Amino acid sequence: MHCSYCKDEMCTNPECPMRGDYCPVPDTPGVCKYEKLSDPLIEATEKAYRNGAEAMRSAAIQKILELEKDCLGIQKAVFVVTRDAIRQLEVPK
Repeated sequence: MHCSYCKDEMCTNPECPMRGDYCPVPDTPGVCKYEKLSDPLIEATEKAYRNGAEAMRSAAIQKILELEKDCLGIQKAVFVVTRDAIRQLEVPK
């Protein structure tokens, strides 16, 4: 585990009085009341989950666009069939 606010051994937490100075958390966990511990494995899992959710969202959007395209094609086909049927009903002059 490591502190999420510790970057290059410097504290980046805006609320911590040690901000901009040496962060002691990597050497002594529990010493800072502002430390935000995180687990690299949990972070990797959450990132994979977010990426998977994004991929699923993209696939869903793509499927919706395909269905819209299919619906437009069906509407056009119905229009053509209807137009042709009306033409067949017209009385020649």
